[in-house]
Amino acid sequence: MALELILFSIRSEIEENRFLLRQHPMERPQLRNRLCFFFGSFSLFFDLALVRLAGILTNWGQSLARAFVLLLGIILVFGWSYVAFFEEPWRHALFRALDVSLVAGYDVHIGENDVSALRVVTFINLIFGIYWYSLIVPVITRKFLR
Repeated sequence: MALELILFSIRSEIEENRFLLRQHPMERPQLRNRLCFFFGSFSLFFDLALVRLAGILTNWGQSLARAFVLLLGIILVFGWSYVAFFEEPWRHALFRALDVSLVAGYDVHIGENDVSALRVVTFINLIFGIYWYSLIVPVITRKFLR
């Protein structure tokens, strides 16, 4: 029920952006041109996509297992990228991916001598870790507060 409310509230904001503000209450609403509508509601469509993705990844807050499979996938993908592109040993690469994904070790792993590409990949790893963390906290809270 709450999830439907979130989705419909975002869709409602998108539809409100479709029209220009009325000067008088009795005036008929006018459509915005497509370009203004796109720029005015782009962030809302992005929000809607992220909420839907979060729903799919956690079975709409029902599955701890899916969320932890996502974490495992993030760790494996970024661990592999550290090995393949930056020639780190597997053990160190997996530890780095785990540490950064759990939002604990970003600043520990970025050094002054690191190449820019490694910094970018580690930063992207951090973004995925933050997204995972934002998914797992509500799922755990929902499970314990039933």
